[in-house]
Amino acid sequence: MKHYYIIIIAVLNLICSLIIPNFLIFGIFIYILCVILICVFESSLTHKIFVFVTPLLLLLLSKPLQRLNYNIKEKYRISNSQKIDFIFPENFIGDALIISKNICGQKEEIKNNYYKLYIPEDGILFYQGEIKNYGGNYLFRYFKIIKNDTIQIPDKFINGWRNNKTSEYKVIYVDAISNTQNNLSKILLHIYKTENDNGGNYDKELLQKDFKCK
Repeated sequence: MKHYYIIIIAVLNLICSLIIPNFLIFGIFIYILCVILICVFESSLTHKIFVFVTPLLLLLLSKPLQRLNYNIKEKYRISNSQKIDFIFPENFIGDALIISKNICGQKEEIKNNYYKLYIPEDGILFYQGEIKNYGGNYLFRYFKIIKNDTIQIPDKFINGWRNNKTSEYKVIYVDAISNTQNNLSKILLHIYKTENDNGGNYDKELLQKDFKCK
């Protein structure tokens, strides 16, 4: 019966290795050890063939398994993220600073599970609500009011585009700082016109400045 347990361990180990890339090297080592043990035990030829052929079958399934793993993680991320819509005025271009947990700021507004934050013309938004620090696990969307229509615009992290759809405007999530309770107290965004290609002209010093609540 021992070789049955070894076969099960070998197969489960390979599946874990394909789903979790960081486990791959360690997983290969365990699989080789399992193969050696199968050869040592008096297992049948069928079992030996099964152990040797299984990696080929799992290799064919590696992409679907990885995709399944990604979809599960993404659904978990979306369900556990704080969902926020940042809405810019029609003619707004430049830096926008959101300062949260301010009693005199904009009140919390939720529609379809998204918090709605309306950026004023001067780009400095005081917000009564709390923007939580999930270690970068956010679900932010960006919109611009154009001729009374609210148009979604693409967003970018500093290290690359998350969304490359065509738009006259684009937004960069520049940076954020946390307060002592580990909640985001300030977030800096930068919106620019695509044709000007000035996505890097933002002022990170805004995060360090003190602003009086209006």
